[in-house]
Amino acid sequence: MIEDYVLGKEVTSENLIAMQNFKEIKPIIDDNLSKVYATEKRMYSKHLGVAGTVDCVGVWKGRRAIIDWKTSAKYKKKEWVSNYFMQACAYSIMWEERTGEPITQLVTLITVDNEQPQVFIEHRDNWTRGLIKVINEFKRRKLFGRYLFSKFFSKYMINIDKISQDYYKIMYSEYLTIKGFLNSKQNILSIGAGIGGLEVLINNNFKDEMFTFIERDFVSKKIKYGWDNLNSEAYNKLYLLENFLLLNQVKKDKFTIINFDKNNLPKEKFNLITSLYSLDFHYDFEVYKSYLSNVSDDNTVIIFDTIRANYFKDVFEDVVIIKEDNHTLHKSKRIACRKFKKKNYGKTKI
Repeated sequence: MIEDYVLGKEVTSENLIAMQNFKEIKPIIDDNLSKVYATEKRMYSKHLGVAGTVDCVGVWKGRRAIIDWKTSAKYKKKEWVSNYFMQACAYSIMWEERTGEPITQLVTLITVDNEQPQVFIEHRDNWTRGLIKVINEFKRRKLFGRYLFSKFFSKYMINIDKISQDYYKIMYSEYLTIKGFLNSKQNILSIGAGIGGLEVLINNNFKDEMFTFIERDFVSKKIKYGWDNLNSEAYNKLYLLENFLLLNQVKKDKFTIINFDKNNLPKEKFNLITSLYSLDFHYDFEVYKSYLSNVSDDNTVIIFDTIRANYFKDVFEDVVIIKEDNHTLHKSKRIACRKFKKKNYGKTKI
């Protein structure tokens, strides 16, 4: 009902209690919600390895906010609903990762039968550490169809099967954007792959692929959003990536995981290099520019997301836009690039 209202649709219901609850919360919405960016928006985070559907993203009291609607038969104390705040925190991270737009305000609206509504307003950064800790405990569980963070997300977010289905659908749509650049027996480098959902799909559909992952093996104490020139933040554990790949039938001898912090980066040439929503989306391409030049040849395809696609026409001989996201502030593009232009990048320094 609330979703229909904020979208300007007629609100009707034969449920008298539901209608009364809506009448109670309507003035609160009218007074505070000034703009709506999205409702029932399905999102995912590659680095967290989770997916979900946010009720509303909009402007609340003049600030952008993740807004979640809840119902209850009785009043709830704040300490009873920490799970709601972690859920909204996850949506905030998903939105930031997909759009580049930071949202720190979390608004939870609870309609209470025969009582006044409750409104909780929280700051995202108060809940990120706890969220990541809980997620990391369950990342080792199998994702596609059976496990997927069973205890936490089945209780705190949405139905476990729905999470699995949503994440699979979104990762499959990402897979389709790069499918045309895939062949059997490729040597693939993945930078910032999260838990490896995309690579699992590649492995399921192509034979004899070899994967090398470059990741960081720590979770930052405080999440830093926006552009990070030094690529100094990290939100992953290498053992979780390894377990996830193995649980999804990627054989041990088919992948290598490199800890970026140990300066033991691979030197061989790669056929395909992918870095979705990571390289040049959250940190400068220059971080890897010399290295990528050294481990690619004229036929290597490098695929990543950027908000400055035209810039790379001066870096590569061939730049093709394979995906456009025009529904966000930054309007990012996914580009497939070949052949560095003849410039002296020097020896690899990262």
